[in-house]
Amino acid sequence: MSEEKFILDTMEDASVWSALNAYTDNVELTVNHVTGKNAMEFDKVAGGVGCGISRAVEFDLSRWNPEDHICWLVYASSVTNIARVSVSLGTSIGVIQQWRVADTVLTAGRFTLCSAQLGNAYTGGAGWNPRVVAYMSVSVTFDAAGNTLADVAIDEIYLRKSRFTQT
Repeated sequence: MSEEKFILDTMEDASVWSALNAYTDNVELTVNHVTGKNAMEFDKVAGGVGCGISRAVEFDLSRWNPEDHICWLVYASSVTNIARVSVSLGTSIGVIQQWRVADTVLTAGRFTLCSAQLGNAYTGGAGWNPRVVAYMSVSVTFDAAGNTLADVAIDEIYLRKSRFTQT
């Protein structure tokens, strides 16, 4: 049995993504990628501790289970001041499920495949309704508001079915 994969975003279209907040700048495509032709790239500027990108989506993810995984690729030239990277899905910025990966998983100067079980999510607001997913974001949280970092890249966000072995 092969793994089932559902691509949430290939990160090939900069026109559908926007800055998550005032601490995110230069949202654009980059040829630094793993899949496809491009990835999305943005800079963290001084100010708040978080930055990222967001977009409107239309998904019914009700067939996915808590043991399945959400996966994404992230590149950072330095991980020294990064606390975590996250992907959020929900109905709006305040009503989400968020999956986080700690900085200890990341490797500076190369793409890292991040993965989290859908059942291991943080809830914002009332959480998500997997039948009506209208919002997606990718964020990077830094150790301090003054931290900056250019050219954070995100490539392909997708869901992957887990395979069980019966014993």
